Amino acid sequence: MSQMYDTKTESYFGHARADIVELVRKYKPTSVLEIGAGTGATLAELKRSQVVQVAVGIEPHARLAACNTDLVDEFYTCSVEEAGVQLGSRQFDCIILADVLEHLVDPWSALMQLSRLLSPTGVVVASIPNVGHYSVVFDLVLKQRFRYVQEGLLDRTHLRFFCPDDMLEMFRSTGYAIESISSNIEQESRSKKRFVSWLSRGRLDPLLAFRYYIVATRVREG
Repeated sequence: MSQMYDTKTESYFGHARADIVELVRKYKPTSVLEIGAGTGATLAELKRSQVVQVAVGIEPHARLAACNTDLVDEFYTCSVEEAGVQLGSRQFDCIILADVLEHLVDPWSALMQLSRLLSPTGVVVASIPNVGHYSVVFDLVLKQRFRYVQEGLLDRTHLRFFCPDDMLEMFRSTGYAIESISSNIEQESRSKKRFVSWLSRGRLDPLLAFRYYIVATRVREG
């Protein structure tokens, strides 16, 4: 994941993700672990708003980890692959993966490793960009172009690309049960959404989803 930081500023990673905070709030966890926590802003907001009692962050880039707020209980500078070593046998009620999995060489292995850090009734809350968004599809179909950019859906540091079915399959194949999947339709696309939904009877709605949110639990043995 370290290469994702080379051309980005602290401000890119330094804002609290309100969408993630609200999603985590629904599950009322006591403890939360965020992978790729950046400067710790989202964790700090979870503590500040009293959503959780214990907030722990994993951040591979030392420059960002050094910015973490005093509200974060623990911060470890390591990769997701090393999280298990740092945290040992500890478990958390919620693990956050906010736009992280697409940056990993092997997100499938990462999910399997992280399942050991999830309590039996805990949830993984993940957000993943949708490569099936109309901006990508139209460029492919109309311009024969798949052009990497500084940030966004085709961020040049993205190593993996997912559509909704691929996201669900990734979680299911690594030992998780899906609690919910929802999308984030861009505000400026509301009129487009109404038109596209009417025209396609809802079948083309995924074209308007910039990212998807997945909440998953560990598959219970037996």
